[in-house]
Amino acid sequence: MPCCCMNSFASLSADFTTPHFRADLPGEEYIEIITIGPYIQRCYGAHGERDCLMEYNEDSGQWEFFYEGIQGFDFEPGFIYTLEVRLEDRGPDIQDVGQYAYHLVKIIEKKKAPADFSYGW
Repeated sequence: MPCCCMNSFASLSADFTTPHFRADLPGEEYIEIITIGPYIQRCYGAHGERDCLMEYNEDSGQWEFFYEGIQGFDFEPGFIYTLEVRLEDRGPDIQDVGQYAYHLVKIIEKKKAPADFSYGW
């Protein structure tokens, strides 16, 4: 169920469609548009401390840890990315990783982050 959204950070605003749904059956795939922040942050996942990408959550208006990798995506620090990704449901028996595997479909936008960029913490 797509909806039109607008990033709340004015200098980075862009209209894009963001479906807010997930696969219900193992093996199903869906497409989402996500925004990835310009800097990796330390986070704590199932396997201890590690580096995480940061994803902008349109609903909360905040940056959140993105614990999964994105297959086919080569992150370059200093840029804010708008990505089209394919989510693949890993099924109910998966452990120690997220329910979905993320695959890069395409980079929609790669924009240099402002010099004063902050995740707001």
